Amino acid sequence: MKTEIDVGNALLAQRQFEDANAHFARLAEKHPTHAAPVEGMLRVARTLGDRPTVRTHLKALLKITPNAIFPRSLELFFNAWNDLEAAHRALPELFKLARAQSVSPHVADTLMRTVQYVCIGSSRFEYLHQIRQLIEDRQPLSAFETAAKSVLLSEMLLAVEDYEALVPAVKELSQDALPNPLHSRVQALTRVCAKITAPDFPDFSASKIFGIGLSRTGTTSLNSALNQLGYHAVHWLNPITRNLLSQDDYVLFDAFSDINASQHFEWLYHTFPNSKFVLTTRDVTPWTTSVTSHYRRLHEMENLADLSEVSAKKRFAHRAGSMDANLYAHHASWAEAHDAYHSRVADFFASKPSHRLVQMDITKGEGWDVLCPFLDVARPDGDFPSLNSTKRKEILSNSS
Repeated sequence: MKTEIDVGNALLAQRQFEDANAHFARLAEKHPTHAAPVEGMLRVARTLGDRPTVRTHLKALLKITPNAIFPRSLELFFNAWNDLEAAHRALPELFKLARAQSVSPHVADTLMRTVQYVCIGSSRFEYLHQIRQLIEDRQPLSAFETAAKSVLLSEMLLAVEDYEALVPAVKELSQDALPNPLHSRVQALTRVCAKITAPDFPDFSASKIFGIGLSRTGTTSLNSALNQLGYHAVHWLNPITRNLLSQDDYVLFDAFSDINASQHFEWLYHTFPNSKFVLTTRDVTPWTTSVTSHYRRLHEMENLADLSEVSAKKRFAHRAGSMDANLYAHHASWAEAHDAYHSRVADFFASKPSHRLVQMDITKGEGWDVLCPFLDVARPDGDFPSLNSTKRKEILSNSS
């Protein structure tokens, strides 16, 4: 079984999602009482962002291994989508269970994501330090796990803002021969450390790119494009700390997208005087259809007014909910929210230099020809990224 699972894990690491999911599905049918194939399908679904499929596999996994820390942690994470306070109250019992088991880096990563979602303030740091101790206590079972343990411990140093310990830890990592799936994570840490150790850190005069389009306007595609152009671009979450992007992250990366930036683009404009802004747009009718479906899927809400209630109970200890409330919830309709935001952007930039803002509609095929001249960079080979969830769902449905 282990060899067969390793094959699926290798396919997933190579981002061959359809083949990986089909492989795990065959193993699950062949070994219905084993947890590993179901966990493999769950990991594929998580990577592709298909939450309904994740929930289906999680339910099956809990039947097979009801007390295993990985499904219990993931279950708590999803419960937090409905009630953050109840999830926070459940954390002590979850960590008691974790201390009674040997927590692998993979499981510790899930715990880290859960804590970042549920907690704020001192409790967040307290639980992150507990996770760090759990990782350090684990005796790795393979060379890959040894390397993964070192990488995750370094990532946690950034999460708890221990820059002094982070820099030498990452320097040591970069000198090791690490397995391929860990390369991108170490590279991200190395790029952040280069900023932290620069003599002018934090450098507010650095050139920054802010994608300030609303949800469902191609912000994920823009993030991918900016990464292809060589920027250290991040979208919605800090990929190292697994936490919601915040003001602390603006000095650690080069480019940002999603409503984290949209909510206070005026502040960003004045804080980073050499920044540029990309407003991704979309016609109001298709945007309304898309964003309604998006929030219905995330929060099971039918009306825009429901966002106020949702924001009071969910979303990264209410932090993400405040963004929703700021941009959307105070309007009578999605169309009104759309038009009000675009009027706000237009009014603000009307008196600003034209080289600070560009608009582009990725849904209509605008891409490199708009973005590259604006950023004064060479146009890369290949098509502009076009990322969406439809293709991802097809992969899962066709191979399950």
